[in-house]
Amino acid sequence: MMRKFTKSIFSIFIILLMLLMAFQSCKKDLNKIVTPTLNPALSVPLLNTNLTLGHLLEQDSNLIFNPDGSIKIVYSDDSLFSIGVDEIIEIPTQEEVVEHFDLGKIEIDNVSINQKVVLYDMIQNIPSSQRDSIIAHNKTVDFFPATDPPSEPVLVELPEFDNFSNVVLAEGDLVISITNNIRVPFQNIEIVIRDTIYHKDIGTLFFPSIDTMAFKEGSIPLAGVEMSNKLVAKISKFTSPGSGLMANPNPPPDSIPDPDKFVYVDVGEDNFYVEVTTKNIKASSGLAKIPAQTEPIYDNDTTIGFDVPSGAELQHITLSKVNLIYEIASTIQTTVDLKLMLPDATIDGNPVTPRNITITPSGIINDTWNLDGIEFNLTTDPQNPYNAVHIAYEVTSQSTGENLVEFDQDDYVEMTYSLDNIDFSFVDGYFGNQSFDVDLDSLDLDIDFLDQISGGLIFSDPEIRLNYTNSIGVPLAVDLDMIGKSKTGKEQDIGLDTIRFEYPKNVGEIINSSFVINKENSKIQDFLALPPKEITYSGAGVTNTQAGPQVYNFASITDKFTLGVDMELPLSLETSDLEINETVEIDLDDDFSENIESAALTINAINGFPFNADFSLVLKDSISPENIIVLDSIKVEGGLIAAKTNAVGKVIETTNCSLSIGLNEHQLDSFSKANQLTFTAKMSTYESGVAKLYTNYYIHAFIAIDGKFKID
Repeated sequence: MMRKFTKSIFSIFIILLMLLMAFQSCKKDLNKIVTPTLNPALSVPLLNTNLTLGHLLEQDSNLIFNPDGSIKIVYSDDSLFSIGVDEIIEIPTQEEVVEHFDLGKIEIDNVSINQKVVLYDMIQNIPSSQRDSIIAHNKTVDFFPATDPPSEPVLVELPEFDNFSNVVLAEGDLVISITNNIRVPFQNIEIVIRDTIYHKDIGTLFFPSIDTMAFKEGSIPLAGVEMSNKLVAKISKFTSPGSGLMANPNPPPDSIPDPDKFVYVDVGEDNFYVEVTTKNIKASSGLAKIPAQTEPIYDNDTTIGFDVPSGAELQHITLSKVNLIYEIASTIQTTVDLKLMLPDATIDGNPVTPRNITITPSGIINDTWNLDGIEFNLTTDPQNPYNAVHIAYEVTSQSTGENLVEFDQDDYVEMTYSLDNIDFSFVDGYFGNQSFDVDLDSLDLDIDFLDQISGGLIFSDPEIRLNYTNSIGVPLAVDLDMIGKSKTGKEQDIGLDTIRFEYPKNVGEIINSSFVINKENSKIQDFLALPPKEITYSGAGVTNTQAGPQVYNFASITDKFTLGVDMELPLSLETSDLEINETVEIDLDDDFSENIESAALTINAINGFPFNADFSLVLKDSISPENIIVLDSIKVEGGLIAAKTNAVGKVIETTNCSLSIGLNEHQLDSFSKANQLTFTAKMSTYESGVAKLYTNYYIHAFIAIDGKFKID
């Protein structure tokens, strides 16, 4: 507040002095003239003010006057900061998964080939007498002689297998059957199966006997056998007892054929019927027709790891956006069908439809499977019931039809895939110790009352309430740095320990609560004593820092933690160096000090504030607003005694003070040169400690210069 006192007061005093002297000179009794003893006095008022707290303060949104006249500072900000779920838990980019499906052993269709070898061909290499006897009885019913083994094998040329050209066999058998369509039995039959391409024997069978019109079979194991489709059956040994002899005590050759046992002989029609059949064969390589397989090439039900933040053990996750990107390459020379299944996943509560993928011979496929909205159950692995996706594959090969193709059991289908473009909408389980930051930001308090205070405030029982809303089902601990900065640049940390906020325990629950900052858990009194013009804040937090067992965590992507601040500070406080200032303009004559014999500064004040106060007067010469020269200052310590208060800190009785301070020549000279006078009351709380402020509190101050003129 600026007020102006001019030099007109001094001019009035000079005129009065001259009139008084003229009156004395006009007295009639000249004999009684004496030297005048008058020493005129003057009083120059400098400041006369009645400052109430209500006049000094202007009520606004931050400074509230209550109906009882008490005052409170109010500040509120609904959102200092918010923490989203994506700042607490972030699903990392999923690593690529590579699945390799070998073709393995291929089933080859069972196939039979057969051939007849007639009696005429069978007997060509037996002893000639036996052969001739049989031929002589052709197409007659007669004696069939016993035969000796042939000197050379009987070759049975077999038809080619049409379902392969050559194969390396891993499983199966070659079944050889012989039907004896000759009217005499045969004995000691040995058959060798030979591969005419690879020029090697496949195997040998021995039949002790085959009755007439009877059937016998045996099998040759084929595991590990490399075989072409061109085989020959060599009947390397056989004998026959013939049709039989009459009973005779004498041994042959005296034995006589038994007419009752004579048989019909037809060397052109009688035969051995040889049939060769593949049975349950599987090949590891070769050139063959690949039939549709009765069993999948690969059939696997497994779990793969779902990549999560370190330390997290997730149970379920719903992905609002996700693509399964895959590349499938096949070296198999036939069409392959791959079925990709997610058995424990759902979309909108329904099982996920399997992905059926067809890969052409030696083909490559790149494609994307959109799975938006999928919910994964990550607990299906009983050994590690978390972070695991249950997945199943089924790979089958199609038939090549009539085409022969090259194949090898090491031919493969390889699938590389990953989950990409992931946005989650819900997740639960245990999130581990995930860290997050509170970004640096600031609050401009913009409280004019605090701008008027150049000293310190010590609120008696201050509280700042941190209000928060939390829908994230995770324990949060935050180290919050709040630093106040005064208008002069001084800083003070509020000194908070780690704050652990309440959190919802059930999905859908929302916590609305507060953390109260007070003098028991912080340095709030020092913080507010600056007083702060600006508050900067930042911090760091971590999840799940509580002791004890893991707790169930959950979060939807829309959940968040929001922190606001609410300050309501009744001006019931202690003070330290609280200053109230008022500046007035003064305008005394430049030679004012030269005409003064002696002078004193008179201060009369009434104190309605509950504070003791020291006074100071500062004389200034303001050349310009930017260029102010301090000429002199006068300080009075303990000049003003605090008004008396009741038990609740309200003033009930004012106090008065009257002071007179002698002025020296330098000080008088400074008054002559000054054009501004700043009055400062620097206050501190009196003995009772706590004072409550009301709008009708005031200081009434009168300040003047009282002096005597020089009389020449």
